[in-house]
Amino acid sequence: METSHLTNPTGHSPLRILVVDDDVATSGAMSRILTRKGYLVREENDSREVIATALDFRPDVVVLDFVMPGWTGGDVAWQLTAHPELRATRVVVTSGWSPDRIRNSLPPSVIPIMQKPIDVEALVRMLEDELRGPAAA
Repeated sequence: METSHLTNPTGHSPLRILVVDDDVATSGAMSRILTRKGYLVREENDSREVIATALDFRPDVVVLDFVMPGWTGGDVAWQLTAHPELRATRVVVTSGWSPDRIRNSLPPSVIPIMQKPIDVEALVRMLEDELRGPAAA
């Protein structure tokens, strides 16, 4: 298993990542790759259950699909960033849609949108950069 040196903003290791996608194959593949890299990962495939799962799991990062049945990724991102117990959680939105099409539906604190198909190595590099930046201080 390859182990990442990345830790969460509170200094705990390993980083806790919640992968949210209604496509079970997509969330499963991403979760397996991130787990092999040494992260603690949980999946959620129902957009309406993300807040409850996040409160239980306490992720440092949520990788969130934008287009889902029920609540959109935008709906979930706003709820995550507004919740007093989850507002420090970083949110990365993924979508097959162009970032320009969905940016106005998201809170300003959302990490730049990654267009599908996701390059997991690029995702890891982006998380490392973001978590070392001012928001992680």
